[in-house]
Amino acid sequence: MGLMRRIMFIGVVCCVFNVTTQADMFDFEGYIDYHNEVDYYYFNLSTNSTLVEIWTDSFDGGANFDPITTLWDGLTGDLIDEDDDNDTIRPLTQTYYDSGIAISSLSAGDYFFTIASYANFASGLNIADGFAFDGQTPIAITLYQMFDGQYPSSGYYHLNFSGVDGVVVPVPGAVLLGMLGLSIAGMKLRKYS
Repeated sequence: MGLMRRIMFIGVVCCVFNVTTQADMFDFEGYIDYHNEVDYYYFNLSTNSTLVEIWTDSFDGGANFDPITTLWDGLTGDLIDEDDDNDTIRPLTQTYYDSGIAISSLSAGDYFFTIASYANFASGLNIADGFAFDGQTPIAITLYQMFDGQYPSSGYYHLNFSGVDGVVVPVPGAVLLGMLGLSIAGMKLRKYS
């Protein structure tokens, strides 16, 4: 399964929301339909941030799937952080297998955030390396045994972004590849200037 396939929502009409209020909180809902699906979000920071928090609060004690979340540098594609279980960001709404990333210092720039089902972890230290379940035959998320014999009843997720300037969701494949390509070309031009 190629990079283009991984970044498309399966069976979902792609709508783009671009929100530009600085350091605000944004929330999004989505669905993971298959065990090897990965949904991508793009966000930016116009200035250095002292706290960026991105978290799920949709596991709902086992009603929905166990999420894996990952934060990537939008310029280089490098892995910044990955999380399986972190219900400490908003403990009043998160349950035990919810996920989240809190970064106390994040430089101005562009970033990608991904959400996938357990245990579809990043395969390497760059977004281009893909994910653990790439190439596997898709299994409907409701038929995929997550842990302890449990099957999620839904692929629903709710994501919250705090401390960012804007979020674009979903990120279409052509946009992601184009942004990464332009970033790498720009870095090479600066290096040889």
